[in-house]
Amino acid sequence: MKNRLPVLVGPAIALKNYLVDFKGNESFQKTNSFLKLFFGYIRKNENLTFENFMSESQKKYSKPRFCIGQLICHKLFDYHGVILGVDPDFRSTEEWYQKVATSRPPKDKPWYHVQVHGGGGTRYVAEQNLELDPVIGN
Repeated sequence: MKNRLPVLVGPAIALKNYLVDFKGNESFQKTNSFLKLFFGYIRKNENLTFENFMSESQKKYSKPRFCIGQLICHKLFDYHGVILGVDPDFRSTEEWYQKVATSRPPKDKPWYHVQVHGGGGTRYVAEQNLELDPVIGN
C-alpha cells in the first residue's frame, strides 16, 4: 500500500498549535501562511502519495531487504554479522569499489554497514551478497 500524504497532517497541526504561543511574531506569520497553503493543497489533492514528490533518482532506489539489528550471513565469504546501517545506494568512493568490490555488485541497490561477529570489524556490503543468518533464522 502506498504512503498517503495526509500522514503529514498530524505533525503539521502539532506545529501550528505549538506556534500559537508566538502569535504576532514574523516567523509565526510565515509559518501560519505556509500551513494554510499546505492544508489547502492537501484538501484539493486527496489522492497524492509521497511518490508524487520524489525525484526520478529517488524513485529508482530499491526498498532495503534487511534492517538495522538483523543478523546476516555473507554469501561469498561466509561470515556472520549484524546490520548497523543501511545506505539506499553505494556511498563509498569509486577507488574503493574498484579495489574491494570485485564481484561488481550494483551501485544503485542498497548497501549495508555490517559488524562482523567475533571482533572481525565492520564491512560495507552490497545487498546481493547478504542473506538472513540461517542459524538464527530471524
